[in-house]
Amino acid sequence: MVQESYIPSREAELLGWAQNLNDRLEATPEAFGVTADQLVPFGSTYSAFAAAYAVTSNPSTKTKPAVADKNAKKAEMVRQARLLVSVLQGWPYMTDAKRDELRIPVRDSQPTPIGPPVEMPVLRVAAVNGSVLDLEVRREDGETKRKPAGVRSVNLYTHIGDDPPAQLTAWQYRGGSTKHNPQIVIEPEVQPGTKVWVTALWVNPTEQPGPACAPVQTRIGFQGLTEAA
Repeated sequence: MVQESYIPSREAELLGWAQNLNDRLEATPEAFGVTADQLVPFGSTYSAFAAAYAVTSNPSTKTKPAVADKNAKKAEMVRQARLLVSVLQGWPYMTDAKRDELRIPVRDSQPTPIGPPVEMPVLRVAAVNGSVLDLEVRREDGETKRKPAGVRSVNLYTHIGDDPPAQLTAWQYRGGSTKHNPQIVIEPEVQPGTKVWVTALWVNPTEQPGPACAPVQTRIGFQGLTEAA
């Protein structure tokens, strides 16, 4: 799997990483699918950062302006490094051995399959407006903005009756949603005051379902009434 951040965050390690990249590419650029001219932007920013880092490493010259200058040069070097690495990764003859040599990410040739979700969503009926149910779907940790890892969407189900069915096949599927605040519209012939049960489950990108959450009940036409089963 490709590392999320292959560029070191610690400046001493960053300097060593950049020096390795610069030195190996300068020695034999053609072995990595680049030209000497393509190395100039990164090489110049690496040299500038190395010099600025040396200044701030000395307590007698570590001033606020010097630190600000070093930080600016570091940011520009990292930017140029990412641009250069994208060129290197696009070379059709790049190998994992060469990537290891340059300390850049190794491509994942066999992506890890995503299994079905293991956690249940937390479901709440936020409001009832006539026959429209406004729902809120959260992760178990309370997060609403992000879904659990490996989850694409949430599937919604309803059942009209006094008690919720034990088997999901007895529920009515109401579609999937990628939102944390989906809506369900109940058929207009369902009378106000009718008890409606709602449940939900996460699904992964290949539509494999996770476990369904505990059913939640409400009543059509009664504003904001929610009750856990």
